[in-house]
Formats: sequence, C-alpha cells, structure tokens
Amino acid sequence: MSSPKRRYTDDEVEQQTIERLNDPNAWEAPIYVPPLTVPRPAWVTAGAHLELAARHYLVSVFHRLGAEANVTSVHPAGVDITVVLPSGQALTIDVKTLSRTDKWPIGPFATRPYHYVAFVVFSQPAHPEIAPQIHLVRSDDLRVLTSRQKGDVLPVKLLGKKRKLSSVWEELLRETAA
Repeated sequence: MSSPKRRYTDDEVEQQTIERLNDPNAWEAPIYVPPLTVPRPAWVTAGAHLELAARHYLVSVFHRLGAEANVTSVHPAGVDITVVLPSGQALTIDVKTLSRTDKWPIGPFATRPYHYVAFVVFSQPAHPEIAPQIHLVRSDDLRVLTSRQKGDVLPVKLLGKKRKLSSVWEELLRETAA
C-alpha cells in the first residue's frame, strides 16, 4: 500500500522555488513556437482580431460606467458579453462587428429579456486613434425592426432614429447610478 503524497505548505513551495531559481536543471526547457512556414493571409486573422477588439472595447465602456462586464469564453446563444450593473441587474450582449461599413447584413440573433445587440462600427480599423461607434439596442426592439425591414441589410444609423437608441444608454446610466 502506498502512502499518500505529502502536501506542501505555501511557504515550503515558495522556499523550494527560491532555492531552485538559479538552477537551470530544475526547470523544463522553454516552449518554442516556430513561425509559420506560409504566412497567413491578412483576411484570415483580421476579422477575428477585430471581433475581439470590439468585445473588449465594449467591456471597457461598461467598466467606465461602473458595471462589471466580462467577455464570455464560449459564445452560447449569442452571448458575447455578460454585464452586471451596480443595481444587481444582469444583462447579456451579442456583439456584431462592422468594418468600413455601417450596414449590417441581417443575420440570426437571440431575442430575450435583458439581452442586447451591440453594433460596433470600425470606420477605419487600421487607425486605432479613431474610436469605433457603438449602437446598442434591445434584442426585442431589433427583432421588431428587422421584421419590418425591407431587404436583408440594415443600416445601423437608422437604429438611433427609429428606436431612440440613445435612450438605451440613458437607461443603463440610470441603472448604474442606482
């Protein structure tokens, strides 16, 4: 019968680490990732990087408003960001990233209470000093608007005019002040 493994205290682990710090034989070889033999075309990574930038930009806006916001690691049912307002109200957000256009090819999105769709529009994605525009709309309002939309493209500029988009941010600002 084998004896159970000894559990080291935090102090013991720290002491062993410091003792081995300058001993190259105590450590594994560093990981090396070789460069690709064939460069990836820019279009392969540009979209993924821009989507990630859009999510994190939106999270930064919510943090500036005093909310706890996080990018989800898995995107179930159109949830890219979760937000908890200071009032305790939880929201979910589906982020749609647009590059060099403000026209969204209408695609699938979830509709449910406290779920929003954010359109992050990068007019010039290669210029980081130009902040993207954010258009935030309730998912149920967007469902009504898209059902009435003629064609399969929605200019996001119309969201503010038709659905009083600014009222969504104003409402969220009131929530953060609560």
